Amino acid sequence: MKLESVYREILTSCLNDKKGFTQKNLSKTCGLSISTVNYSLKTLAENGRHC
Repeated sequence: MKLESVYREILTSCLNDKKGFTQKNLSKTCGLSISTVNYSLKTLAENGRHC
């Protein structure tokens, strides 16, 4: 469930034409640790390489 909140925030940011985001900003917005945000981003990157 934690990873989904990070993914949702990234998607919302992209849909709202925000140019970028930081892991610190994502962690504050989602109420998660920076390490959880980092893990979720690594997971996205790894999955993107396998598509």
